[in-house]
Amino acid sequence: MQRINGQSHREMKPFFSVCIPATKRSNTIERALQSILNQDFQDFEVIVTTRNDKATYEIVDTFIKNCKIDDKIKNINIETDRQSCNDWNDSILLANGRFIAVLEGDDYFYSDYLNSAHKLIIDFNFDICLFATTNRDNVPKPFVFNKHTFFRYIYSLNAVPAPSESIFPRICNYEAIQYNIADFTYAPEIDLYLRLTTHINNFVRISKVGVYREASSDPNNRISFLYYRDQLIILIKYFRVINIFLLLISLKNLIIVYIKSIIKYCIWKMIR
Repeated sequence: MQRINGQSHREMKPFFSVCIPATKRSNTIERALQSILNQDFQDFEVIVTTRNDKATYEIVDTFIKNCKIDDKIKNINIETDRQSCNDWNDSILLANGRFIAVLEGDDYFYSDYLNSAHKLIIDFNFDICLFATTNRDNVPKPFVFNKHTFFRYIYSLNAVPAPSESIFPRICNYEAIQYNIADFTYAPEIDLYLRLTTHINNFVRISKVGVYREASSDPNNRISFLYYRDQLIILIKYFRVINIFLLLISLKNLIIVYIKSIIKYCIWKMIR
């Protein structure tokens, strides 16, 4: 098994690094990998990371050998005594591509996803973060946010794209895209997106193509106050870096979602 022992660099960097956190995804990881190999756009590397998960590691290793694609896929199982699973950031640290496309080990890409993303990246002169519509939602056309609009969009917590829906530049400062997982309850990816707003000007929702995602949480959890504690953490965390206008909007959104939470909770209690 491999351990992370520093980054490797290629003379010719791939356009995409597809980063797959796959701990405890032994039942679905082959589907995720096959979806990447089925892409119309083929200039990519794949980085699979697991933590203390020998079963998934061996499945990936067998997949690589059977498909004879050991030059395309890095398979890393990190042996550690740490209890927290942080394989999201592990795979990003090993990326060499110009752009990072994250894919959870139980999700998969549609075959035209990377090709469509590549075209949009070229159109926006590489200054872009993409997030895809999932499960083939039919959005008429790409929707463009500037960084301030996107900040408000993310902070509302009404529609936070999961990392499996995102493609963003591999910024030289790796700390900028190493997002905090431990402090958040439901949506640690909001920390990632708000970090990216300090480096990227355009955020684009991709239309008609995307990612299939398995549900990862119970929708009823959204009526609990705990679901929205992430907003309080973000507000405290970004208090010093956002301007007063965004701060006021953030406070407004926070009040709105808590009022909605109270209403939903009351309705839920009444119908139980």
